[in-house]
Amino acid sequence: MFRTIQKDLGQFKTLPSQRKATIILLIGLLFIASVVVGSLLTGGSKKVDEQPTTGTDATTQPETRPSTALALVPNEATLKIGASQKIEVTLSRIPVAAADIVLSFDPAVFDVSGVTNGTVFSNVIVNKVDTTAGEIKFSASVSPSKKDDLKEGTVFSFTVKAKKEAASSALDFVKREKDGTITALNGENTLGVTNGALLKVTK
Repeated sequence: MFRTIQKDLGQFKTLPSQRKATIILLIGLLFIASVVVGSLLTGGSKKVDEQPTTGTDATTQPETRPSTALALVPNEATLKIGASQKIEVTLSRIPVAAADIVLSFDPAVFDVSGVTNGTVFSNVIVNKVDTTAGEIKFSASVSPSKKDDLKEGTVFSFTVKAKKEAASSALDFVKREKDGTITALNGENTLGVTNGALLKVTK
């Protein structure tokens, strides 16, 4: 093979200068073409490798934070003037460490009494009925010595007494930035849905 190369080189040297230049130019062009083709093939392979994965595995689902549900039970009732109805405030979906609950009522239609702690919290912080503003304020938490004793169920109960006829009178959870209804777990407000009650009072 070495002798063959020497022979080819010898023959190349005997060629005219113009022929030599042509051969050198052709070799150069072939070299450049091979470099360009190799570069294109390498780039195409890289692009295929970098294509994003599609399908279920590549889809990121948004995280949904668990939240509580507060409700009044019963959520509907018909009372006669002078009659009483016990209402329970229930907590469901997830248990929490504390709650501040504010309920609104029409003091011209109902008297509210007997606000009593339920089974969810052991430590009552606020228990107040504001007959002027028509609000029930109740705040409670789990015992500091039993922080992991979290429950769902009845937060508190109260009794309304009808004193005036009303086609429909609402008992609602008050939601406001300051001094409103919240449920708390790990320092975050977890309040989700709230369901109040509509009471009818007849003669």
